[in-house]
Amino acid sequence: MFIQEFCKAAVAVCLLALPLVASDSPFVGNWKFNPAKSKFSAGAPSLKSATVRVEAEGNGLKSTVEGVDADGNPIKYVAQSSLDGTPGTITGSPNMDTTELKKVDDHTLSAVVKKAGKVVYTDKRVVSKDGKSLTVTRTGTSPAGQKYTATLVMDRQ
Repeated sequence: MFIQEFCKAAVAVCLLALPLVASDSPFVGNWKFNPAKSKFSAGAPSLKSATVRVEAEGNGLKSTVEGVDADGNPIKYVAQSSLDGTPGTITGSPNMDTTELKKVDDHTLSAVVKKAGKVVYTDKRVVSKDGKSLTVTRTGTSPAGQKYTATLVMDRQ
């Protein structure tokens, strides 16, 4: 009897601890796009401005992105995903509908973003050891079909 109760308690503690995995993430917080430190290859979708609010959600992250693209068009979408590579959702974007995040280490995530099952871009996302900057190294295909690379730097707010 004691062993069954102990096992139930252990399982409950593990389930309650799952949200803490994401909440302790250095990715959680508010980030602002730094255009002076960012680089885009020819044909890459670029930005004039952007802010990203990253929140812990269950065993994953929820990111709310707002900004203005290089052509002056507004950007606003929400991405939600666990950190185990399971596909999550992106709402509000005409160019993306799913995201898959995988935790590489405490300061690094890999991401695959798709539209209708087709890869739009892949990222390596790294938060600096001091937690003040987030660097996203991206390889993708633009909506026009052109291959590109980009390095986006975000500063913690």
